Amino acid sequence: MHHKKTLQELLDECVLGRHRSQKSLYELYYGYAMSICLRYAGCREDAVEILNDAFLKVFRRIATYHPGYPFKSWLRRILINSCIDHFRRNERFWPVVGDIGS
Repeated sequence: MHHKKTLQELLDECVLGRHRSQKSLYELYYGYAMSICLRYAGCREDAVEILNDAFLKVFRRIATYHPGYPFKSWLRRILINSCIDHFRRNERFWPVVGDIGS
């Protein structure tokens, strides 16, 4: 009989660096995370890059997550900050309105 893990069990195992649990957490929140990234990204390719960067941050910082705080809110904050980081890294590629046609 296979035991379906609770979110807290998954998170605890992610803290321990268990790759199977990291994969499960990624798959569990992929749709939610991708919907946020697509809202902020210019294209799907950027959204996937942002999402993967965000999940790397999640797994690096998972030990700082406080169980009394909703996980989805914590994840959302990391996703949005990753979107902002992505834009800052790539803003040199944005056209400046005054420079167009100059």
